[in-house]
Amino acid sequence: MPIVGRFRDLADAEVASATLDAAGIAHSLADTYLVGVACSYSTALRGIRLSVDEADAEEARELLSLTAAAEWPTEFDQGSSDELCPVCHAHALELESGPRKTLALMTGVGFPVWFWRSRLRCRVCGASRRIPLQFRPSS
Repeated sequence: MPIVGRFRDLADAEVASATLDAAGIAHSLADTYLVGVACSYSTALRGIRLSVDEADAEEARELLSLTAAAEWPTEFDQGSSDELCPVCHAHALELESGPRKTLALMTGVGFPVWFWRSRLRCRVCGASRRIPLQFRPSS
């Protein structure tokens, strides 16, 4: 099986693998686990190897050589009305993670506690509101 690509890190190799999957080309990645665990070995191994069948090698090389240009919108969408601050009506909400504070506290205490819930805070006026607790994400 000819090698059609070598990748320094696992993320690049997975993107190339997904590209070939989408095109229906059978392939294999070699040394993914080793590089994933010890990324410093990537240079010694000359990266993660992507191999395909001989018949698909030329098509795979062509697919991997294409550079996809990102098409950015000329004007960004301002978002929906639920992303507006209810006080100043600005699109400046940011998430303050309650579970991170809880995990930090649980590390020191040693038993599960739940004190903080996540909040949405406006960067412009400082108004905040609690995010309702959901155990399962809505589909």
